[in-house]
Amino acid sequence: MIEDKRYEEQANHALVAATIANVNRGKKGKKLKITDFIGEPPWKEREKKRKQQEQIDSTNKDELRQIALNKGLAADF
Repeated sequence: MIEDKRYEEQANHALVAATIANVNRGKKGKKLKITDFIGEPPWKEREKKRKQQEQIDSTNKDELRQIALNKGLAADF
């Protein structure tokens, strides 16, 4: 995807920025990461949404299975 490639390109710049910031921080300063400059990768957000949808689908299947069993129907899906 285009946004993935763009993120990867920006990650190089963020790596340099994080390195410079970490070299110049004080002893008690926060250690910065690449994600502090450009955020989480777009594929992590997609993965998070996919997992949430799978959880919703699983819950819906369980509810439908229970309804079918309560009505005496086959629930083999």
